Amino acid sequence: MPSLNITLVSGSPGAGKTTWIRQQINSAAENAVYLNLGSGNTAIDPTYLAAEVSGLTVLPAEQLTDF
Repeated sequence: MPSLNITLVSGSPGAGKTTWIRQQINSAAENAVYLNLGSGNTAIDPTYLAAEVSGLTVLPAEQLTDF
């Protein structure tokens, strides 16, 4: 089984988390999966990142039980 690199990002609103995540994903040579645990019913960050980053898979929190 391949190893996974998991990064947890936390910070206050407007701190630049989404921008930093986009930069990290764009600089990676591999595809990435994005999971936003704190979004509730608001899908602004996942929608924005999916539109900006090719090859990004947005994983709904409900799928966490699959792991």
